[in-house]
Amino acid sequence: MANQEVNGKVVLIAGGAKNLGGLLSRDFAAQGAKLVIPYNSESTRAEAEKTLSDVQAIGAEGLLVQGDLTQLSNIKALFDQAEEKFGKVDIAINTVGKVLKKTVCRDVRA
Repeated sequence: MANQEVNGKVVLIAGGAKNLGGLLSRDFAAQGAKLVIPYNSESTRAEAEKTLSDVQAIGAEGLLVQGDLTQLSNIKALFDQAEEKFGKVDIAINTVGKVLKKTVCRDVRA
């Protein structure tokens, strides 16, 4: 099996502020990773700040980035800010689940 070492890697976890994402953030931090933790809005900021505080208490570096990741421009900004701070993103994980009530393909029946 390949070496799965994450020490020093930059890990971006969408949904990394709470629930499963928060657990993953803390776990990766404990293994020496640098964390990029996006959060959606002011209503989730406190949870994101708590997770960042926990990550830093473990001794890892972290970055909080606010943005609604259902918007493509915010995803680009997220990666831009991560790369500005850490130089790159090694691992990206999505723990966000959202039901969008939109048509994902057009109806081809005429």
